[in-house]
Amino acid sequence: MHCFSILAFGALFAAQPCLQAVPASDSDKIAQATADSPTFAAMQKKARTNNCPIVIYITGSSWCPHCNTFTKEFIDTPGFQKASKSDFVFWKVDTKITKDTTSDHPNAITFIMVPEEAKTVVGPCGRGAPYEFLGPPTIMIISPDGKLLRIILGKGEASSFGKPLEAAVMDIWTQHKNKD
Repeated sequence: MHCFSILAFGALFAAQPCLQAVPASDSDKIAQATADSPTFAAMQKKARTNNCPIVIYITGSSWCPHCNTFTKEFIDTPGFQKASKSDFVFWKVDTKITKDTTSDHPNAITFIMVPEEAKTVVGPCGRGAPYEFLGPPTIMIISPDGKLLRIILGKGEASSFGKPLEAAVMDIWTQHKNKD
């Protein structure tokens, strides 16, 4: 059922040019996002100071039942909450949806980011944000210098690590640091 739901959700994005979440490769976009988002700039500064990753959680708390389940099972756990205060910099970005009146596709929607400044940092595929996603729930793990290390899309992928999400985040971060 979960896989079918993700596929059905993905069908809403049929007009989008990408099939998987991919980052924009233009480092100027990341620099502009930092300039346009005081929150992201502060997160990058804190991540550099503490030599830790940035974790951005894209959710749809008011309209996405999968997001609410994901939040309950992965984000609101004591372990994740503790790690988000000590092991990485965490930013929860909520989304609202509205019908996209500029599209010819009858099911096209537009995400409205909450907080609004997040739209300069994250956005749906093909909309020009430096960090792009297919849909919520999505976790983005980003290095302090802005490199996208990993995107985790939904409960299935988060569960595939066989460990709590916070441990998976730290494993991904450790692997990145060991490559340097």
